[in-house]
Amino acid sequence: MTGLAGGAGHQRDSARPYSPGDIDEAGVPAGQRRDASATQDGPSAEVRAEVAMAKRLTAILTDASPGDAVIAVLNGPVGAGLAGVLRRAVANTTTPTAWLHVLPPRSDGSQRALAHWTYADGSGTQSSTSSLSVTEVLEELEEHLSPGSTVVMDAFHALGPSSASSLIVWSQAARLRGVRVLLGYHPALDSYAVGALLNVPTGTHWMDLHPLRDEVVHADLARLPGWTDPALLDVSVAAVAGNATLLRHLRRALSGASLLDEATVTAAQTIALEAASVRMACDQGHDALLLAGVLGLTVGDVDPHRVDQVLTIPAAKSARIARLLREVGLIPTHPRAAAIAAEALRRHTPVAVRRTAAGHAHDLLSGVDANQGRLFALRATVGDPMTGTLALAQAAYQEAFDADDIEGAADIAATLMSRTDDPTEIAWARAAQLRCWAVIDWDQFAERAPWCEDPAVAEELPTLDASHWLIVEAPTVARWLTMCPRTDNSHHVASAVVRALRGDMPVEDELRELADSLAQAGIFSVTAPIASRLALAFLALADYDAANQWACVATFTAADDELADAAMGHLVAAHALLRLGEFERADTHASTAADHFAKINAGNLCHLAELTRAHIAVEAGRPALPLAPLAPGRMHASLRAYRTYVSARVDLDAGRADAAVRQLFECGRLLKRWGIQNPSLLNWSAHLVAIFRASGQHDFMTHIEDELVADFRAWQDVEPAAAGRRAEILGARTSDLDADGTTLEAELSLNTLSPAELRVVDLVVQGLSNRDAAKELFLSKRTVDTHLGNVYRKLGLGSREELIAVMNRLAPARGGRSLNCFG
Repeated sequence: MTGLAGGAGHQRDSARPYSPGDIDEAGVPAGQRRDASATQDGPSAEVRAEVAMAKRLTAILTDASPGDAVIAVLNGPVGAGLAGVLRRAVANTTTPTAWLHVLPPRSDGSQRALAHWTYADGSGTQSSTSSLSVTEVLEELEEHLSPGSTVVMDAFHALGPSSASSLIVWSQAARLRGVRVLLGYHPALDSYAVGALLNVPTGTHWMDLHPLRDEVVHADLARLPGWTDPALLDVSVAAVAGNATLLRHLRRALSGASLLDEATVTAAQTIALEAASVRMACDQGHDALLLAGVLGLTVGDVDPHRVDQVLTIPAAKSARIARLLREVGLIPTHPRAAAIAAEALRRHTPVAVRRTAAGHAHDLLSGVDANQGRLFALRATVGDPMTGTLALAQAAYQEAFDADDIEGAADIAATLMSRTDDPTEIAWARAAQLRCWAVIDWDQFAERAPWCEDPAVAEELPTLDASHWLIVEAPTVARWLTMCPRTDNSHHVASAVVRALRGDMPVEDELRELADSLAQAGIFSVTAPIASRLALAFLALADYDAANQWACVATFTAADDELADAAMGHLVAAHALLRLGEFERADTHASTAADHFAKINAGNLCHLAELTRAHIAVEAGRPALPLAPLAPGRMHASLRAYRTYVSARVDLDAGRADAAVRQLFECGRLLKRWGIQNPSLLNWSAHLVAIFRASGQHDFMTHIEDELVADFRAWQDVEPAAAGRRAEILGARTSDLDADGTTLEAELSLNTLSPAELRVVDLVVQGLSNRDAAKELFLSKRTVDTHLGNVYRKLGLGSREELIAVMNRLAPARGGRSLNCFG
């Protein structure tokens, strides 16, 4: 307010900004209850500030001579503790005190008032009066005030012009009678510009209150335990904006939390603003909310004077409201604090005002080098249809995508799609969302994959630069993935993977030549997409060491945007180690794969990783967790076949042989339907042989064995080296495969043994007796006897010596590998 400092005859006590050393705990007025915000380290920052200013005001009151009554004005920002200073100062004196309060002025200029006071007779009796005007209340109050009394009006700014004039005139007369007058004034709340009247009385004492300094607020909030990030403390300090009331509310909201992370701090700041600031802004009316909205949306980018010009709010009113918004923390300078404040105020702003503010902010920012995403968001907030805004949407989308804000880019496309009726814009928006989901949300992509069949969308999406593993989630997009131009060998390797899995065309020589050429440049220079595909191809070719090696390369070399390839590397490593009998390492890789796939919401692949963990548990003889159901409609054929196989293994391990038989036959049918002729991928037929042999159904057993031997020989003709490796791991050497296949049948019959039976066999082969084996396995001797009897029956043996001889003959020449045929 211009000239508020006063001219001749005015005395101003302009206190410096408060600091912690202004007063200590001993400065709390005697008889006063300790402030609730005080801690074991002493009073809080705002309490110390109030006490310090109250001491100064008390000194002014007590130093005045009896014949020289005082008019004192406390002038300061909103939330500076003005009312608290007045209460503490009055409490430090022994004179009778009257308080004057008013309601907002009515449209006719009248203003209801209330006064309450303590009688000067020493009885402590209190009384009050009210009236439709300040003048009438003051006239009645005058009858009860003795010389030396004090009248306090802590909200002079709330008076209308008529009421303010009456109070100033009355104060001059009261001072002549020895009555002291204390007035509180917030310029930012002076809607009627009555502050100029405070310059009328001569000899007025002025005291300027100041906001709390940032370092004081920082020290105060730092006393709270649990801060997880110093940056959050800085945001909180900026959010307080030196406002003592806001600090008190923020501290109270934070004090109940044991961990002050971003979510907690954001919620606490919102609570504090709603308690201390938002209602105050709303009470200022439409112009204040509109100005707050525009300033909040353009802070740091647009000159506030331009905002005044656009909104056509009178300059004095605009300046006062802007000052109020700053003082109550609704337009802080810190970007994060400003965003929280804008959101808190937005919740209490009518939709029409929000839209108008967004429109003005859009127009203002269009004239500066503003963020395109910000402009698009403002345009969307206005609420009008967005037809014709494709260029703006594309610029905002690309800006977000380039900044790796993929989720934000998807939101931009979704907003346009929901607010336009232009087919071209809808097609672009759908294609844009698909590109985003191919990176961050594969389930969403799979759900909307039918969009690709729309010619208009296909025209916007001629290629899709995404991981090839996306096919597992949405098989229908294979042609978009294969059309995508690549500068590496990923397409070549992807083709090799398909041939290796199917097992109907030779691929190993070609694959090894490619792997060798890549390795010459350094194995860790191979990209994750290629390494993960090489790993899967070698897994299908039963070279589990090579599969594990390339899988590890994929996990090491994966870039930030190749999370799916890293996850697939872990998954292939899990399967390779599973087939080598290294169950703990296999489970660790499978668990990591599940975590990685979950980050991109790849439902099918997450399920595949969890199935792998269940498979590992069965092979290791541990109880497997229940298998979750598959999502209907878009299940990949390979996933369906693998789930059926694992489910059969779980049923078999639980003694549900009939259910296992049905599941194993279904697995075989699914693999054949998928075109898989590679017999090394899943041992479904070997387990059927074991079940039929154990149940005495020799016809079925012979039929399945014949089919298995035929499939193995056919695969051996296509991939002899791969078949040899698988036979070796089964317990045979490639050279032992004689013409009639009897040796192969004998080795494959090892699969008839359960994991528990194989553990007993391993100990027997090492020379342990049944009793010692029982102790080693923490079983009873009777259980070991039963397992060994089942082994003799399944393998057609009659003694321990025959068992040891057979196992020694079938032992692989690979240095301590398990005899098991895992997989």
